[in-house]
Amino acid sequence: MEDTTANFIAGEQAAFAAVYERYRVQVLAYCYRTTRCRETAEELTHDIFLKLYDARHRLDAEQGIKNYLMAIARTAVLGWFRKIKSDRKLREAFRLRYLDAQSNENTERKIQASIDLDRVKSTVSCLPSKRQEVFQMVRIEDKSYEETAQRLSISIDNVKYHLKKADRFVKAQRLAMDDLCRILVLFALFWG
Repeated sequence: MEDTTANFIAGEQAAFAAVYERYRVQVLAYCYRTTRCRETAEELTHDIFLKLYDARHRLDAEQGIKNYLMAIARTAVLGWFRKIKSDRKLREAFRLRYLDAQSNENTERKIQASIDLDRVKSTVSCLPSKRQEVFQMVRIEDKSYEETAQRLSISIDNVKYHLKKADRFVKAQRLAMDDLCRILVLFALFWG
């Protein structure tokens, strides 16, 4: 990478292309995380690399490019936020996009949590009834060991025993399901 840095500082196009390919995704991800807009993140990323290219003569080959590039990225994103702050329409559009992104993430999380809970409940239904009750109360209803023991008329050690066995079973079933999914994906890739 040191040769690439030196060649980049010298202005070689191939070195610039290598730097762009190496850091583009990282810069784009940073811009997207802060702006929540793909188009804005892509535009900022291109501007950041142009600024890096324009400032290449100030780079120190021994220190590398990444820190300097990320400093340019932070400055560019801050500049973008200043621009939004001064422009009411942009600010409102950003606010709506941010709220929409948050809403979509929450909806996706809720859906995934519901799917995961259904899988766990399906797996737990294969357990002996007492173990199912212990798992349901402690893991799903968030009851304490003491409360579970008292409601089921068993000892706390018995609750711990059943929970340990249930946890192992659920984990083993999840791992088996993950392995099965991997096998199906590989099968689809090779023979699909």
